[in-house]
Amino acid sequence: MTKRIRMTKTIKTDYKRITALIVALAVCVCCLAGCYKSNSDYGSGGYVFDDLAYRRPNIDRLYELADKIEEKKDSVFAGFDIFNSMNEMFDIYTDLMAMDGLLQIYTNRDVTDEYLANESFEISSAMTDVQNTLWKAVDTVATHAGGWLTRVFVDTESVLMSFGGSYGGETEEEKEFNELTVKELSLLKDYTTANGIEYAVDGDAYDFLYPIPDGAKEYTDNGDGTKTWLLTSDEISLLLEEGYISDEVAYKMMSDIELRQFEVFGEIYVELVKVRNKIAENKGYAGNYGGYSYKELFGRDFTLDEVHAMREVLKPKLSGLAGLLYEPISKTDFDAADSQAAIAYKAGIINSARPVLSDISERFTDVLDEMERSGFCDLEYDDRKMDISFTMTLPVYDKPFLFIQPSEEATTTDVSTFFHEFGHYFHQSVIPEARYSNDIDTAEVLSQALELLATKYYGKFYPDRDMALGCRAETVYNLVNSVIEALIVDEFQERTFAEENLTPERTTEIYVEVLKEYGLGDNFDDVTKNAWVHIYHIFAYPFYYISYGVSAVTAAAIYNSDDPVGKYMSFCDNTADKALRENCEACGLGDPADADQIYETLEKIVTSVLGGDGAES
Repeated sequence: MTKRIRMTKTIKTDYKRITALIVALAVCVCCLAGCYKSNSDYGSGGYVFDDLAYRRPNIDRLYELADKIEEKKDSVFAGFDIFNSMNEMFDIYTDLMAMDGLLQIYTNRDVTDEYLANESFEISSAMTDVQNTLWKAVDTVATHAGGWLTRVFVDTESVLMSFGGSYGGETEEEKEFNELTVKELSLLKDYTTANGIEYAVDGDAYDFLYPIPDGAKEYTDNGDGTKTWLLTSDEISLLLEEGYISDEVAYKMMSDIELRQFEVFGEIYVELVKVRNKIAENKGYAGNYGGYSYKELFGRDFTLDEVHAMREVLKPKLSGLAGLLYEPISKTDFDAADSQAAIAYKAGIINSARPVLSDISERFTDVLDEMERSGFCDLEYDDRKMDISFTMTLPVYDKPFLFIQPSEEATTTDVSTFFHEFGHYFHQSVIPEARYSNDIDTAEVLSQALELLATKYYGKFYPDRDMALGCRAETVYNLVNSVIEALIVDEFQERTFAEENLTPERTTEIYVEVLKEYGLGDNFDDVTKNAWVHIYHIFAYPFYYISYGVSAVTAAAIYNSDDPVGKYMSFCDNTADKALRENCEACGLGDPADADQIYETLEKIVTSVLGGDGAES
């Protein structure tokens, strides 16, 4: 996932400031990679992230000012008053955008904080109404006598016409869409809150004796000298590790927890599907939420029909290709590799990654140094954090922010995740247009390609050459699997959105059916069959996952080229004005949506890894 940040102080006249803010109203703030930019008084770049505190924006005051403008719109003597009211409205709106961005970070930093979860819901829910209120106020200034003085400074009518004409009020369809969006946000708040719940099982439901771990919660006194305790998954793991319970008992207890999570998350997903199908219908995509997402949310330059063709060609072939990497992976001591990764992470992943990025390109280290100086990143483990990694652009601050929740004891996966997310951070740092674009397919190319390029320097992390090559094989294995998973999740979502009277149980059945079609097993227990509830994107960003597939192919093409770093930088620089397919053509990287080319590209990188090309130290 992506997003980013950079702070610069800009001085503008009120005329330019209002114009810039009005124009920004026409920019859709994408939840994945969008950013709203205006001038601000936050300083010249000397702030670090922890200096930025959440404060509730004064939305009621904005509405009061809008009423004041409406009240005085016909007075030819009220121009200065109207002008000042508009200026204050835009100050509040700027603050609203900034706080909305900060909340996206803070709610992921602490999923147990109900206040922040509620604030995020309230602010996001109010956004459309606030923007409509601003449009209406600007329209009033443009068309009534009271705005005559304001129009001396701002050609409001010209600005409005550039973005679709006068306000004219909301249509019934727009009102319905806004109501549906609020319902969607409410369900996403429920999902975030559900992630913060400490799921547990009744320890006395099992026939064994064990010491109660520190921190376990006394649930009830049974009245017969015994007590019933709630045990979380962490406490169950501790009991297993200490030898007080068997694998079989631990698995049964974990299965009970998985079932409780399924019961909660399953209901939320079914409700989200209902609401999102209504959103698609509202936007003219009845029965085709996937088509709506592809076109309207992600602006893709390939279609769902093309992905159907990709599925049919690749479905029977990709699992076998990934399987070729089993041997080098199986020979690797990943416990030892994880220990090396943990050492690198504890030493400070930024410092540990710097020599690798420096050897690839100084352009990377320049951005890395700025990220470290500004502090716009959160890279440490915290048990309150959402189990997710992403990069986003913070609205108004115009600066990328990198968020990672590593394992409590870092692993090789955490090292590769850092390079993945830093690829996003670099992209949005050096290409301003990337901060405003919803072209996630392109963004994911630059994250996955950097992840691959870094494997050539794994000798800096893993002192044993065979270990370094094994970790590279794992990264490429994950890359091929990301294409498989992208197709699976995309097909799973499309089928669930098309299913009449969808239930959580039927959702699980569809998930298992799709997995079997891709040759991923025949027998699924109570844990594996419900694993879909842990796929974050299907809740928060439906139909995003296919981006990991098409971008993985392009990333592999960059790695396969004669000049990988040159291709990477050319592709990156082209993202200012080229979409995925056009950029691939310009850089000679093939068609990322052509099934035959996809297979050839992935086969080539697998062959390269099996050939054991060196890992530099």
